[in-house]
Amino acid sequence: QVWNLFEKEKRKRLVVLTTHSMEESDMLADQIAIMKKGQFCCMGTALHLKSKFGHGTRLSLVTDIRHPKAHTVPKLVEQFLPQAKSSPASDGSYVYEVVPENPQQLPQFLAKVEADGEKYGIVDVQVGMTSLEDVFLRVAGLEHEEVEEIGGDKDTADFEDADTIGDEKPATKSTRNLRAAQAKQPKSV
Repeated sequence: QVWNLFEKEKRKRLVVLTTHSMEESDMLADQIAIMKKGQFCCMGTALHLKSKFGHGTRLSLVTDIRHPKAHTVPKLVEQFLPQAKSSPASDGSYVYEVVPENPQQLPQFLAKVEADGEKYGIVDVQVGMTSLEDVFLRVAGLEHEEVEEIGGDKDTADFEDADTIGDEKPATKSTRNLRAAQAKQPKSV
């Protein structure tokens, strides 16, 4: 019900929502700003942030752990996707961040799994974009300079060109963009 209220109200006015739930942000927000230590790190649509700060494609494989070859799945992934980075997962599940060096690598791997997945005990495969949670953890974990190297000046806070808000807190370009968006919205009474 709360999400429906936000969806309805954001059509009429600017709604600023602060949350730790990246799922909520992904579902409700037209623009998302990620902050670290009280400073804006980056701002954009969920899709923009995922493509700019994400690590490519997320590949999840679920195996039947009773299958005699289920433990060989990581070697299969390494054979087809040598640059894939493993993420923590539970027994029988394998999660990878994949940025293929060759655009054909992932489709070739998926074709192999489609043809021979049962031989390895693979019972489920999911392919998706990096989650907003992954983006948040990556961006919030980086120092300001590292975020600038990844995102460039357009999407990151510009602290050298900062003015102040209230108690001498620096205002970034993202903050000024937020103020400009607020000024364009109709005022509620």
